[in-house]
Amino acid sequence: MTIDIWAFNIFTSGAAPAPEDLTAAACRDAYDGYLELCPRLEEWGLDGVFFAEHHFSTLFIAPSPQLIVASVAARTTRLRLGIMSSVLAMHDGRRFVEECGMLSLLTGGRYEPGIGPGSGDAEAVMSGLPAEHIRPRYYSAADLLRKAMAGPRVTHQDDFYNLVDVPIVPRPQLQRPIWTTVMSAGSAGWAAERGWKMCTGWLPRPVAAQVAEAYRTAARAAGTPSGPEMLALRRRVFIAPSDAEALEAVEAAADLTQLGVKAQGEAADPNVAAMLSHPDDFIVGSPQAVAEQIVEQCREGGFGTFAAWSDYAAFSRADLFRSYELLGTQVAPVVRSAALEQASV
Repeated sequence: MTIDIWAFNIFTSGAAPAPEDLTAAACRDAYDGYLELCPRLEEWGLDGVFFAEHHFSTLFIAPSPQLIVASVAARTTRLRLGIMSSVLAMHDGRRFVEECGMLSLLTGGRYEPGIGPGSGDAEAVMSGLPAEHIRPRYYSAADLLRKAMAGPRVTHQDDFYNLVDVPIVPRPQLQRPIWTTVMSAGSAGWAAERGWKMCTGWLPRPVAAQVAEAYRTAARAAGTPSGPEMLALRRRVFIAPSDAEALEAVEAAADLTQLGVKAQGEAADPNVAAMLSHPDDFIVGSPQAVAEQIVEQCREGGFGTFAAWSDYAAFSRADLFRSYELLGTQVAPVVRSAALEQASV
């Protein structure tokens, strides 16, 4: 098997001021930095880049990653562009599938949408949704998406939608299956039954491998694809020329993940706190050390895509860019070579 190497960017302002203190200049500077980074990801040889969706945060400032995809598409030619993931319960499902259709065309087939219920209930509840509606709305909109991909007209009637023979224009005609974020065997099975890809993160290595195996088991039972190309692993990654330099930079940078959940009040949950700090979710070091870890973890779970999240801490722009450059120019060739060697045995 070969392993595709993607970047994952959460689009951070680098700080968490009060909403009234976040300036337009600070947001624009952050956006400009990421829009400068993305063409370089293509230049450095990465396969793609995922963007996250977050709301009501002065730290994570991408409430509409579809706009980022459109902007980056105009600046690149080869880089695959994904969202990991759209918080589907907070979207109008009909509008979401129409936007998928538009972006698939605007990107020349490079757009790879991803869906999920969200990283927690806080954002959806703040938007006005009852907590008990989040999962049902997610599954309903996901079913609407499935119908829209199957044909040009959709009938979808339930507690959340009343669509009767509605034309979807432009219809989403995607080059690859939908991505889904999963954290459990049950969610993995749900994705596999629909022939959709799965991406997991945060989890300890043995648990991530178990989730991947649950996906393959469900896919085989459903008759859907179950190869490595259907599975992705996301880890927090930082690379520097040496292990010592990488560790020094990580220790000096504020952990934005911890800062973000504290701002949303989720850090009080001991399960969330344990998930955020688990050492298996961090891969830090020199290009050689990071490449070895990526290969090892992808082989453990049979993951054909690896997503490196490097803006998880308040690294300087220079350090962040260098980390991604080393990922593309030094780590990715080693990972791809090792994967090919394994496949040829």
